[in-house]
Amino acid sequence: MKRAAPALLEPFGVGPETAGQLLASAGDYPERIRSEAAFAHLAGVAPPPVSSGRTHRMRCLKRFVAREVYRALTSAPTTHITQTDLAPTA
Repeated sequence: MKRAAPALLEPFGVGPETAGQLLASAGDYPERIRSEAAFAHLAGVAPPPVSSGRTHRMRCLKRFVAREVYRALTSAPTTHITQTDLAPTA
């Protein structure tokens, strides 16, 4: 995981298990993660449309976290990954 997305372990609270789940989710839906807003929608933190202006949804913090994770997820790794790098060791 450190080779695939090293920046993904940098945000506070993102450990190996969370990072692995994020990579698996991103790998399952690469066409749906075309932008930060699309990632937020996939993560379930995009604000839902409301009919009245008086309704306020407390999703600002979750959206901030999704923004940070998206940046870490889409940052390019510093080294090139080959197929043999991802193969299990004997």
